[in-house]
This record gives sequence, C-alpha cells and structure tokens, in this order.
Amino acid sequence: MITGDELLKLACDKVQEIQKNIGGKIVYLECEDTVKLVGFYQDNGFYNFGKRTLEHDETDVMSGQYLIQMLKYLK
Repeated sequence: MITGDELLKLACDKVQEIQKNIGGKIVYLECEDTVKLVGFYQDNGFYNFGKRTLEHDETDVMSGQYLIQMLKYLK
C-alpha cells in the first residue's frame, strides 16, 4: 500500500529527474475545486495561482465550472 503523499512525491521526484536533463523547475497541475483535493496539494507544497474554465468536452467528466491551477517549485 502507498499513500497519496508518497505517490505524489514519487511523481514529483521523477519530474525533477527529467527536468535536470531538459530544464525547468516548476510542476503545474489542475484539479477540481474541492477542499480535500486543494488541501492535499497545498499540504504537499503546491500553491494555488488561478483557475481555468472547463472546456465543453470536460464538463461531462468533471464537476464544477472550472479547475484550480496549482504549481510547485522544485529545488
């Protein structure tokens, strides 16, 4: 069993490894606007910087009107 925190860390570590080869320092993601999701990402070092209105084809599979945009600076 692996926690969400551990899985997210593994993903960010892999992105950081790739960025060492191609450049970059930022991880960007979008998530639905729920307290649990936004809190999870904030607890893992992500910062909310905006929101994006859902495209027409996204409204069938996601709730709400927009997605929260978040980023994390990798050292």
